[in-house]
Amino acid sequence: MSPDPPGFDGGEIDLSTVDSTPDLVRCIHAQTARHYRVLPVFQTRTGALGVAVTDPGDIDTMDSLTHLLHREIELRQADGLQLGTFLRRLYGADQ
Repeated sequence: MSPDPPGFDGGEIDLSTVDSTPDLVRCIHAQTARHYRVLPVFQTRTGALGVAVTDPGDIDTMDSLTHLLHREIELRQADGLQLGTFLRRLYGADQ
């Protein structure tokens, strides 16, 4: 078994339990969230951003988000259908 990718501690997240505040949603621009299929789910006291993804092994997405957002990223695995529903609800349909 291979080790977890950086920033991923094996945590899975049920998006219906996340308090998606406007400040949290603004952490990732809508176009970026839709393009990478990611959703901000928490912020740590140290400034890291927890991000829901369907594939926590996608190192390219993590590297891109770290570069685009200029902050540490912690990945949490989410169900793909649930992630799509929440992306549409919080960011609107694809533009």
